[in-house]
Amino acid sequence: MSGREQAALVERLESLEREVLRLRRELAPREESLPGHSFPALELRSRELVYAIPVAPIREVLPVMYCERLPDVPEWILGAFAYGGIHVPVIDLGCRLGSEKKALAASDVVVVVENEPGRLIGLCTDGIGDLFTLDPAAVAARPSGIPQAPFIQGTVLRDQGEAIYLLSVAKVTHDCIVDSPAAVA
Repeated sequence: MSGREQAALVERLESLEREVLRLRRELAPREESLPGHSFPALELRSRELVYAIPVAPIREVLPVMYCERLPDVPEWILGAFAYGGIHVPVIDLGCRLGSEKKALAASDVVVVVENEPGRLIGLCTDGIGDLFTLDPAAVAARPSGIPQAPFIQGTVLRDQGEAIYLLSVAKVTHDCIVDSPAAVA
């Protein structure tokens, strides 16, 4: 095969890879509905904002750790780490939600969630806050006009007037496609 033919094949492969990524992003993540009753939620702090996720998909909260770099992933994916025999991709939650990428700090944590049966993803955040019970009737419609709006299910106001944005785990983790989870030797 000549150098020219090889270059053409590489170009075609790269084009097809971009097309696959585009098609995956077009696939809408499943819609999450709020439970019909009160449910436990965990506060996540990221870039001076307060978010919450339901406790149900959380598997563990870990101190930040070294993540193996992964090739050809969006900037909001920090890498992956070994967890229970599989590689778990880790999302920089602040970067995913529209903020600038930042250096990791010793106080950061990784919240390991199961976004679909058998598929784990880590959410790296500045820290966690309170565990609280959330009444679905208290959740207001999601805000518009902010970068993280597509990932938010709704807003809850605290007694002090502080807004907590309820994140959709399915939407935040939707584009985190890093091959199938591979077994760790």
